[in-house]
Amino acid sequence: MVLACALLGGAAVVPRPVSAAGPIPTGDTGWDISWPQCTTNNGTRTPPASSQFGIVGMSDGRSFTLNPCATAQYAWAKAQAAPPSIYIVLDAPHQNGTYVNQGMTGPAGNCAAPPSAMACNDYNYGWNNARTEFAAASTSGITSSVWWLDVETGNCWNYACNGYDTANNWRDIQGNIDYLKSQAVTVGIYSTAYQFGVITGSSYRPGVPVWLADYNGGDPALDCGPSSKSFGGGQVWQVQSAPVTLSDGKQYDPDYSCPSEHGYWLVASDGGLFPFGTAVNHSYGSTGGEHLNAPIVGMARTASGNGYWLVASDGGIFPFGDAVYHSYGSTGNIKLNKPIIGMTPTPTGNGYWLFASDGGLFPFGDAVYHSYGSTGNVRLNQPIVGMAAMADGNGYWLVAADGGIFPFGEARDHSYGSTGNIRLNQPITGMAATADDDGYWLVARDGGIFPFGEAQYRSYGSAGNMKLSAPVVGMSITPDGLGYWMVTSAGQVLSFGDALAYGGMYGKPLAAPIVGMAVTP
Repeated sequence: MVLACALLGGAAVVPRPVSAAGPIPTGDTGWDISWPQCTTNNGTRTPPASSQFGIVGMSDGRSFTLNPCATAQYAWAKAQAAPPSIYIVLDAPHQNGTYVNQGMTGPAGNCAAPPSAMACNDYNYGWNNARTEFAAASTSGITSSVWWLDVETGNCWNYACNGYDTANNWRDIQGNIDYLKSQAVTVGIYSTAYQFGVITGSSYRPGVPVWLADYNGGDPALDCGPSSKSFGGGQVWQVQSAPVTLSDGKQYDPDYSCPSEHGYWLVASDGGLFPFGTAVNHSYGSTGGEHLNAPIVGMARTASGNGYWLVASDGGIFPFGDAVYHSYGSTGNIKLNKPIIGMTPTPTGNGYWLFASDGGLFPFGDAVYHSYGSTGNVRLNQPIVGMAAMADGNGYWLVAADGGIFPFGEARDHSYGSTGNIRLNQPITGMAATADDDGYWLVARDGGIFPFGEAQYRSYGSAGNMKLSAPVVGMSITPDGLGYWMVTSAGQVLSFGDALAYGGMYGKPLAAPIVGMAVTP
């Protein structure tokens, strides 16, 4: 990789103490290699130094080109301790390029030949480039859950190859992102804030992970997370430092894996708790070894993130951490018409609502002052399966298994549609609201996502076309609202948008199925 302007700018099972931002363990160091390291007969040079991970370029320096030694390099990367990542190099359709007309057909429609209709051409060009690179990788047995887009000023970024078409370059990048997300992989961008801004302008914020090139020395860990050196609204997952000369006399690019900024807990029906990411440092206990009168059906965290409640189907509440000081009551001793299926905390953390499958709502703490109604006395076509509260607590939505939406309080003014009249492949199992309350997502048992309102513009992918081993039982949004996780009853966690892949319980022994998740602040 050549960076042109870098110098310018049951009982809980506990993973490692600090989790990584991406799938590579935190603090691990590795190397990225691509076409510059190729040798004769499609062989490759590899770094003669210790390494925990490798990143391999699929491109031969430009869009629609293939690294001739990618297979050999992938074999090296796959032999490292952490899973390999892939990157592809981007440019724009330009008059000097062999593939200038590759954007004339695609998801944006049929376009006039460049330099006409560049908005159409650029998006298709990006989509088709990612499709070409992904297909070539798949054919060669090269797979990765993370694909990086290399965005550098050294390539052509307008038709004449003499400047930067900021009005359309972002469409090229977004086309690449959208195609790769359609293949259920995490997509990030490699660049610097300077180069990304020069190429795309100042307003494009895809909100995807960042692989930051920082050749100015210093501790790469200081660049991690929501760094001032980041760009595009994304958090820094990895940092590339200045090339170093190794024992073979050749230079290689070193990379550092960042720690995570967030995390989540998974909870099982026996109350077993499984923390990942920063939640590892906020694990305060569980009911995994206790005899329960009724199974656990959900959980919610306190406002501080230093505690959480578990809720059982009889409405029994089990507080841990600072939730002990915010335990406001339960329905454990009340005869219910229908079982409790979940809970939602108020924005202050000084109360919560419990909700039943008939839509009956039971408020506690300051939720008593934000109780706007329920479907407890309404005849429903399908049972209630989820709830989301507005950011100020002045309203909430209930969702039924058929995707019917029932808004209460100020949520009545923020009701954007439902799947109540749509024939679904699988029933809805949960919902989440956007951070500004102007939309929401519904998630189905098969991982299908149904966005409404503003969520239509923040739909980061789904598992609807994936073959899952167990049903999706819920979803949670990331703290910045630019991504979401789904969790299956087998403990598989699926990440979309800027949701980071901290891990899950898939493939590990569980005493009881996973029934929900909660995200750290």
